[in-house]
Amino acid sequence: MTPEQKKLIKSTWAAVVPIADTAAGLFYGRLFETDPSTRPLFQSTDMSEQRKKLMQALIVVVNGIDDLGQIIPTVEQLARRHLAYQPRQPCRTAQLAAGPTRCRPATR
Repeated sequence: MTPEQKKLIKSTWAAVVPIADTAAGLFYGRLFETDPSTRPLFQSTDMSEQRKKLMQALIVVVNGIDDLGQIIPTVEQLARRHLAYQPRQPCRTAQLAAGPTRCRPATR
């Protein structure tokens, strides 16, 4: 990841922080719209808490973007916990929920 890409992520995140709950709500709304089969995974979930958890996970990633090695154990632990939910197509579903413009392959 280039320094410019890191800077863009940080500046974009700074714009999201003031509307974090709304942004997380938009993410989950899009997730359920794009893949309705994910809704039952959250049927007994306090979505207010879930939105906070999503934002906390993203904070870890954004704050660790300058040293990704530092956050790998945390991200791996999160991934292992999510495997218990047996997602069908987790990567594609997350990409679609993020929005069609965010489904591009990464560039180096």
